[in-house]
Amino acid sequence: MKIHNFLCDLLVSTKLLFDNYLFQDEPGLIKSYQFNIGNRSFQLGREPFSNYELPAIISAINDETINFNGRRTDLIMRNQLENTNKIPVLYNETRDVGVFVHEEQTFVSFTIAINCESQLHAKELAYTIKRSLPLNKHLNILNFTTFLELTPDFLFNKLQFDIIQDTIYNLYTKLNYNTGKPEYCFSLNHNPLIRLDSITSAVQDSSTSTFQVLLDLTYVIPFPQFLIVDKYYEIQTINFSFNVEHNSPVLVPFTKHYIGLKPNYKIDRTLLLTEESTRFPDSVIISKTPTQAFLSIKFELNDFVIQSDYKYRFSKIFGDLRDPIIQEPTYYYQEENRVVFIFDIETYNQRLKPELTQPLFIDFYHDDF
Repeated sequence: MKIHNFLCDLLVSTKLLFDNYLFQDEPGLIKSYQFNIGNRSFQLGREPFSNYELPAIISAINDETINFNGRRTDLIMRNQLENTNKIPVLYNETRDVGVFVHEEQTFVSFTIAINCESQLHAKELAYTIKRSLPLNKHLNILNFTTFLELTPDFLFNKLQFDIIQDTIYNLYTKLNYNTGKPEYCFSLNHNPLIRLDSITSAVQDSSTSTFQVLLDLTYVIPFPQFLIVDKYYEIQTINFSFNVEHNSPVLVPFTKHYIGLKPNYKIDRTLLLTEESTRFPDSVIISKTPTQAFLSIKFELNDFVIQSDYKYRFSKIFGDLRDPIIQEPTYYYQEENRVVFIFDIETYNQRLKPELTQPLFIDFYHDDF
């Protein structure tokens, strides 16, 4: 089973490390991020012009080393030994089927450069980092969530899941911005140990236009290796794609809560959006005017049927809280299996605009279920 490039998730998680932990007292301090993996790179910034503002961070992965703790994973599987490295990620309550991920501890090293406007600013940022991350000490301060894909063949043919009739926990859909089609995924929380190996902010000569803080970081983090279904004696190998375009959401974990005062609803689908797009009119399209934002969502009938009595919850995650908006569709096209929502542009920009580290969650649910 092939998923997106998980190393890109780790790169993006460094944005959460700086924004939400190291520089949490100065929101918006870092104007843009560039992530390098191999000979490819991708950028994140609040606005297109932010790529030219400072301070800016350039983050690169150097290498990763898997530590099997003296036992090869494939031997554990073949000899039916007790597996202590698996965690539950999906559970079908209707069929009493659980899906587990087998993980192996991995050491991942990063080189990070922070470009600053002045030497004093570079010294200030370096001091702030060293105050929170002592040299050569493993700290457990970062907590983030990623979303890993499931193939339809595995979900429907091998597990025989019925996503409409069955009650399935931790199953999401997200839009694949390479194909324009929704794909199934599950969320996985990570809590790595972080070690600061070195940090420098050497004085530059007077002709230098930018000043750098250079640091080396190491994550100690479990890598997903296999999907395991004990009930069906099923083992699926997890392989990473080399494609670094349009990455999976990476966000700070949030506290789940009910829409009402009690669990009196059933969510049939949760869709995750990570960017504004006008490229896929046959699935999800977002367009804007100076006063309004239009969101159109369409599914193939053999995948998911939008019912007329659905209710919709839109939410983003700020810190550990969700900020929900319950919205009725402005238009419902039953024959096209499409719904269209219109939002005030200020509400959309402040509470609904999708981003890679702050995706937009859209719940399709029945009330009083």
